Amino acid sequence: MNIPTEPSDPGDYRPEDPPPPDPNCGGDMLDDYTCAAKGIEAQAAYNAAHLQALDTARTQYKGIRKAYGAAWDAAAPLAKEAGKQLGKLIEQLQCLIDHSGTVRKLDRAFDRVEDRLERCGDQSGCYCDTDCDFDDQLTDCPPQELAARIADIEWRTKEAEACFADLIQEPTKLTERVTAVQAEIADIATKTSGNPETTDFRRLYAAALVARRHSSAVRRGFVDVNAYVDCICEVLACMLKGHAAIAELKRREAVAKCHEDAGVAACTLLRTNTVDEVMAEYLRLQDEYGPDDGGGPGEYVDQRPAPYGDQPAEQDGDERPEPYGDRGGSDRYGGDRERDRYRRPDERDHGKDDRYRDEDRNRYGDRPRATGAAPR
Repeated sequence: MNIPTEPSDPGDYRPEDPPPPDPNCGGDMLDDYTCAAKGIEAQAAYNAAHLQALDTARTQYKGIRKAYGAAWDAAAPLAKEAGKQLGKLIEQLQCLIDHSGTVRKLDRAFDRVEDRLERCGDQSGCYCDTDCDFDDQLTDCPPQELAARIADIEWRTKEAEACFADLIQEPTKLTERVTAVQAEIADIATKTSGNPETTDFRRLYAAALVARRHSSAVRRGFVDVNAYVDCICEVLACMLKGHAAIAELKRREAVAKCHEDAGVAACTLLRTNTVDEVMAEYLRLQDEYGPDDGGGPGEYVDQRPAPYGDQPAEQDGDERPEPYGDRGGSDRYGGDRERDRYRRPDERDHGKDDRYRDEDRNRYGDRPRATGAAPR
């Protein structure tokens, strides 16, 4: 069968000559292209579903420095003045209580409660401690683990989104906290100037200590504007990386599902068109070994091993290897010693007696030897 040679360069084809068919073209290769397209489609669909929310977050971040800086500058003098008023009010309440032991007990009681509040945790500063390193989730990920890894990254990404939604409101909340502290101090001052007979100064003193705690937390733990903006940037980056990782795993999940469905469809087709597939394989064998002409260089030879009972008969001249213990040779090359290794003790002794008898016969003939007689 004449096989045309392929040109070495695509430009060697004439316009009317189609390129030769790809010998590897088949269902698996076509499935690869189809499934790759489905994976890209799933990835694009996920990105499109979350693109608007991410664009909104990026737009909010672009204007956050200006907004938070303005709120910080406006709150700074108000917070400072509130702190001065609160300090004077605490001193006034200590005088009205007029008992140092009571004041010390109230201070100690507040310290204990404050320790408990610290153990409860708060959301001060850049409190979002989500693990945003998703690279380990994208490496060595078998198809059966894709769903679990997607769920894990989705949970972490939603946690970062919740942090961003909370922290992005700080320009407004900062002003609200300053206003709340001012109102808290004013209420304590009003009650302090009331009737001493009906006023519980111990309770007002405890309220003043709590107001002092609120005043110190008015900036929510951020030391300056840069600390806040850097925190927002880190949280937003975590969100973006999380969605990018999910989109990639969604692509892989779609590809794996496509290949799984293609495998099921191929098996169904094979079961329903078995005869056609047999004939297709037959034609491939003809292309490989030539037509059924009864022999020749291209004749098909079954390479499968014959069953145990159908081994070919031995032909004349075939040499079979001798068993290990039956090799010939003198003691010089270990032949007799090798034979003795595989004999029973009585057989080894019997063999030695026969050998010595043969040596005596060769030396003295068939005459019996006299005991102790010297040889001639």
